[in-house]
Amino acid sequence: MSKLIGGKSVTLHHLAKAQHYRIADPVPTWPALFPVLRLDNILGSAHWESRHHRVGPALGSDHRPISAELFLR
Repeated sequence: MSKLIGGKSVTLHHLAKAQHYRIADPVPTWPALFPVLRLDNILGSAHWESRHHRVGPALGSDHRPISAELFLR
């Protein structure tokens, strides 16, 4: 079974219960206007891999969005 975790609704409780792996290396996403901290991650099961990931533009949140092209292994 493959799992992909994402969104602001994910809490530490969810992460603690899930068997997860970092799919993409963390990139600076906070604060949105001048990102210096790597607070956001792309997590999922070992069945996923990312070949390309990027940080999006500031869209009104205090974090910048991250996106990735994901492939099943």
